[in-house]
Amino acid sequence: MDTQGQDELYPIAILMDELKSEDVQLRLNAIHRVSTIALALGPQRARDELVPFLLDSLDDEDEVLVAIGEELGNGLEEYIGGREYAHLLLPVLEKLSTMEETLVRDKATESINKIAGLLSARQVEEYLVPMVRKLSSGDWFTSRTSAAALYVSAYPSSASHKDELRKLYSSLAHDDTPMVRRAAAKGLGPFIKKLSKEHLLSEGLPIYKKLASDDQDSVRLLTVEALIAIAEQLKPAEVKEQLLSQIRQAVSDKSWRVRYMVANNFVKLASVVGPEIIRDEMVGAYVQLLKDNEAEVRSASASQIPGFSKLLDRDVILARVLPCVRDLSTDTSQHVRAALGKEIAGLSPLLGREGTIDHLLPLFMHLLKDEFPEVRLNLIGKLEQVIGVIGIEMLSQSLLPAIIELADDKQWRVRQAIIEYIPLLSTQLGVTFFDDQLSNLCMLWLGDNVYSIREAATVNLKRLTEVFGVDWAKTTIIPKVLAMANHNNYLHRMTTVFAIATMAPSLTVEVIRDSVLPAMLQLVTDPIPNIRFNIAKCLEKLGGSLSASGSPEGHEVAQRSIVPALKGVREDIGSPGSVSITATSSNYSQPVISNTIVTTSIVILSITTYPPAIILLSSFTKQAAYFTTASPKLAVYLPSMMRIPFWSLLRLVFLLALVSVTKEQETGPPIIPSPITNTLPITTSPTSASVSTPTTTIIPTRSSSTQAGTDVGTTSTRAPGTSASTSVSGSPSVSSPLSFTATSGSASDIATPSPTIIPNSSGDLNRPWTTITIAALGIAFLVVEYV
Repeated sequence: MDTQGQDELYPIAILMDELKSEDVQLRLNAIHRVSTIALALGPQRARDELVPFLLDSLDDEDEVLVAIGEELGNGLEEYIGGREYAHLLLPVLEKLSTMEETLVRDKATESINKIAGLLSARQVEEYLVPMVRKLSSGDWFTSRTSAAALYVSAYPSSASHKDELRKLYSSLAHDDTPMVRRAAAKGLGPFIKKLSKEHLLSEGLPIYKKLASDDQDSVRLLTVEALIAIAEQLKPAEVKEQLLSQIRQAVSDKSWRVRYMVANNFVKLASVVGPEIIRDEMVGAYVQLLKDNEAEVRSASASQIPGFSKLLDRDVILARVLPCVRDLSTDTSQHVRAALGKEIAGLSPLLGREGTIDHLLPLFMHLLKDEFPEVRLNLIGKLEQVIGVIGIEMLSQSLLPAIIELADDKQWRVRQAIIEYIPLLSTQLGVTFFDDQLSNLCMLWLGDNVYSIREAATVNLKRLTEVFGVDWAKTTIIPKVLAMANHNNYLHRMTTVFAIATMAPSLTVEVIRDSVLPAMLQLVTDPIPNIRFNIAKCLEKLGGSLSASGSPEGHEVAQRSIVPALKGVREDIGSPGSVSITATSSNYSQPVISNTIVTTSIVILSITTYPPAIILLSSFTKQAAYFTTASPKLAVYLPSMMRIPFWSLLRLVFLLALVSVTKEQETGPPIIPSPITNTLPITTSPTSASVSTPTTTIIPTRSSSTQAGTDVGTTSTRAPGTSASTSVSGSPSVSSPLSFTATSGSASDIATPSPTIIPNSSGDLNRPWTTITIAALGIAFLVVEYV
């Protein structure tokens, strides 16, 4: 029995321990598992232990409190006995509704409204209404702000307390605290929808007028939704009598934030006031908003142009709205023009073909050339509405040149929008027009500098294949795509692989077998590993397309061509002891200081008396670069240091540095290659099962200039003056002046690498007399300097 009791207490013990943890994440995890804990406890123990425990655990971080409020509204009542006991969760949420953090209160009120929908009328009267009453009369404003959001749930189900709840809500609207009045204004719209028409006119409308005339604009702007809710329940004549003055006041409010809210909801407001008020009042109000001094208001008004114009006659649009649209197309604010570009196309169906050609096409052309890319982008996304109105002939004559010009836009997002629009445009124009005007354009996108554009271009080719058919793609697109497989730039070859992989599901067995596969199989041996890797993925998709065709021929092609190629790629990647290294830096050369340069530098230092003469050394461009590499501080600070009174001593330091560099050249400095632009993965395998780490010894060697272009340690040959080739086991030769020889070794080789460095025998600095000459000249310099 004791063991069984311990097992029963174990879930709640875990929850309590994690909720008391110092780690916030552990406490969050415990809260998100509260339903699981409740299920393990059972309904009775969840009501008796879990809910009280949560009520006592509300002194925590805001993040944890938000999680508690969320979980209580996500069906936790099912684990404590169902709807009958759902009211037991209200005390926890009530306490959360009084917290200072707004997010916690909002989540708590949201959960309360969810639970209120599960309560019976008795539970509402007994538990919910008293809670609303208590919150509405709380000392702190936080409880009163939360109460404003609960009336929409408590009022409909409380028949005996409706009068009291309306009075309580009115008290919130007259509260001295702006935050409470703001909450009342925000909740007024939903609450008004629950009132009868009688109570709306007698009590709801006065509350609205009080809040709409509040001295805080943050309160007034939230009454726009309530204005719409009231207008929905009134007849047009009643709207004109009760609300017309309020509409005029909102449109002309001194705060731009209030006018912004009116403009942003203008279509909703206009659709509920009736045709007469629209014609007599709303058109003028809308024109006023379109000409507002604030750019934010004009932007919000521009977003309402198509919706509001649907409520007007064509003549009214041409006479009142269109002049404002022309002004907005040249607005000084780019955001206003962007909002206009997103919505102006919606006027085309309303004006018809002639109206669009006469009035809108010039605006389209102007906006397509706007300097702000978002304007062009927004208009491009809506041109589909225009095509259906003006027809394909007018499109090709007027808009198409501007669209083609945007295909080379400097903003890659604009180019991407044009690419996504091409298939739809091609459907309208036809295959002949596409081949003449747009085919080359689609191929140019495959070589774009931006990867997203190249990717979109490959998807575009697939969609075009679906539009015009595989036969068209076989003769028009695929040959051009496959021609890029032989390009010197590996990115073009990579794009070919991506394009074929994307188009694979749309191709037939014949096209894959006769045209695509031969080119793809050639890239299996590409020197760039990334291409070989993606070729494997491409072949997989081609094989899937062949298998999906269901034909025996497709299966045969896959088994005969694709499977062996994939096996070859696998062996290439996983072969034991193989090393794949590519060095693409063709201009690498190890700097060498010749004896002549060193001697000349010392002579200049010895015979000059003006300190800045040291700057003459910078004429030796290549050697100055080597000075910077060998001793950056010396190269940077030496010219300025020579100007101090003790410059003679510093000259001696410079001479010693030259001697040191010369000595380094005699012994051979470590070879430091220039940055390699593309390093391929090195795949090695241990020589025995006991060795768990790859072992490879790489011996870099440099060729002597006297060896007629032959690199030491390699078998490749080159012409004099050209870069040597890299010869690596398991990897094709790649142009590079370095040679790497890979050999397998043991694990101990890794700990004590011993690279072999071939001394430079091409220069004259490896002779002993060089050091003697420099030392002698240095001593002569000191004698002359001090005598």
